[in-house]
Amino acid sequence: MSKRLQIILSPHAYECLEKNHKEATQGFSQVKLNFSDVIEAMILTSKLNLTDLRLKHTDLRRTLLDLAKRKDISVEDIVIQMAELKSVLGKKETKKLFKGEPGPANE
Repeated sequence: MSKRLQIILSPHAYECLEKNHKEATQGFSQVKLNFSDVIEAMILTSKLNLTDLRLKHTDLRRTLLDLAKRKDISVEDIVIQMAELKSVLGKKETKKLFKGEPGPANE
């Protein structure tokens, strides 16, 4: 059974979708291929990096505040987790975070 889902694409994602649809149908007039078919194929063949996806959509300030409020975690563990995030994000993004500028999750 198929599910119906409405999605919102960024301009860049929509360009990629149009490009793939055009390439798949170009020169084949009898092909009945819609955007849903292309999106399904893209999803089924994609390999996601879940760590990067989580970081892109995580508010680091809130994460730090939540960690600080927890009683079952030590300050050392918080520092270790934030150091891991810093190594993943890189120095520029971490500097933005501490200066109060919007980072990747806030843009």
